[in-house]
Amino acid sequence: MGSPASIIRKLRAKADREMAEMASLAVGVEVTPVVSEGIPFYEIARHAEEFAVDAVVIGKSGTRDLREALFFGSTAEKVVRACRQTVIVLTGTERGEE
Repeated sequence: MGSPASIIRKLRAKADREMAEMASLAVGVEVTPVVSEGIPFYEIARHAEEFAVDAVVIGKSGTRDLREALFFGSTAEKVVRACRQTVIVLTGTERGEE
């Protein structure tokens, strides 16, 4: 399996590759791929401020346990609450999923 540091390096390299691939699909839109470690909603809100973005676009899948959603909320919901910028939440059908 490897040491925690080597696992983190491998995960970061994979995330960097995937982000670069996704960014290449965004024709006509300025994209700055960022890979970050931490609490997801906090990191998204922090980077939105840091980059002074106009809006945050995030996907929501909705496959949570009802009790968990009730007490903790989804990452998308937390991003909506944490960001000062406009947040656009896409559902599975808006992202082309069936």
